[in-house]
Amino acid sequence: PVEPPQENQSTTYNFEIRNTGRASADNVKLIVTIDTGLRHKQREPFDPDREVESNRLRIPAGQSATVPLSVIPTSRGVFFCTVELRHNDAQLELIPFEITATAAPAPSGSNP
Repeated sequence: PVEPPQENQSTTYNFEIRNTGRASADNVKLIVTIDTGLRHKQREPFDPDREVESNRLRIPAGQSATVPLSVIPTSRGVFFCTVELRHNDAQLELIPFEITATAAPAPSGSNP
């Protein structure tokens, strides 16, 4: 996203996986572990599972695939996450990243 997400509003991050090899890559998947202050958009609000897995992907040589992740920050603040790239169940990369959520705007007509 161009702007930081606001608390209690859904935001989507797109992870691009590029196959720079000469052969097709089968059984590729992304596993994102989200901080406790984030909720995956397709899960129940109190689901304790913090891992979100993509479907297994097949990426032809020289091509890429985009994996979206939609989350809802439950409060403002900085949330620490990791994204893991796996191929045939072997870890290729483990990358930490953070999501900073801002406060939702006050409802119009409210007192300061």
